[in-house]
Amino acid sequence: MQASAIIAQEDPSGAKRLLAYIVCDGRPSPRASELRTLVLNQLPDYMLPSTFIRVDELPITVHGKLDRNALPAPDGNNTLPEDEFVAPRTPLEDV
Repeated sequence: MQASAIIAQEDPSGAKRLLAYIVCDGRPSPRASELRTLVLNQLPDYMLPSTFIRVDELPITVHGKLDRNALPAPDGNNTLPEDEFVAPRTPLEDV
């Protein structure tokens, strides 16, 4: 991971959540669960980001600060997956 930023965002229901934006320097993206475990060793539960979003670079203002308004909204294309999907292996798991 080359750079990161965390912002608080209010969802339509009024609840606040933390979004983590990360820039990976050409390496494969880590899983959100891996990052969450890493961060949990450093921070308490309530400070854990709910969503990890990969961006190519963090937007910067003309004054050299993070442009929070230019950060993309989370969607299915830029959020890091939680865990790998494991297909059902038995008929019982398939139910």
